Amino acid sequence: MIGIIEQYFCENEDLEPEDVADYLATIMDQELNILVEDDSDMEIGSCLCHLYQLCVAGKDAQVMDELSLMPKCDLSLCRVQEQPEGGESEDNAPQLVAAHLSGMQLHDTSNAADNSCTSEPLRELTELEQQQLHDEEDGWTVIRRGNKKR
Repeated sequence: MIGIIEQYFCENEDLEPEDVADYLATIMDQELNILVEDDSDMEIGSCLCHLYQLCVAGKDAQVMDELSLMPKCDLSLCRVQEQPEGGESEDNAPQLVAAHLSGMQLHDTSNAADNSCTSEPLRELTELEQQQLHDEEDGWTVIRRGNKKR
C-alpha cells in the first residue's frame, strides 16, 4: 500500500488532503473491505500531504522529527464489528451448506425405478471433506506431508 500511495503522490501534482483521503478510503474499501467512518482518512490525508511537502523541500530531518512525535498505534482502541444476529458468515458457509443438505431429500422416491441414485442414507462430512470445502471456498489448499515412497 505504501508503494501505491507514493505512486499516487508522484503522478499527481498539488494534491489536496481531501483528494488523498478519498483515495485512501477507496483503497481501504476495495482492498481491505474497511469503511472509514471516523474521518481519520482526512487526518491521514492531511498528514501525508504535509510530510510529502517536507520531503519535496528536502527537510528530511524535520520529517523524521515529526514522525517520532506521532502517537503509537493502540490496538486496544480497535474494534471488530460483529455480524448482526441471524446473519450467516462466509467463514462457516461450508458447514451451513452441509447441515442444510443433510436435512434435504436428494433423490425422488416417487420415481425410484427411473432414478439411478442409490438410497444410501446421508452421512456427515469427514474432517478431510470439510477441509476440502473450506479450501475451495477461500482458494487456499493445504498440502499435507504424505508417506515417503522408497
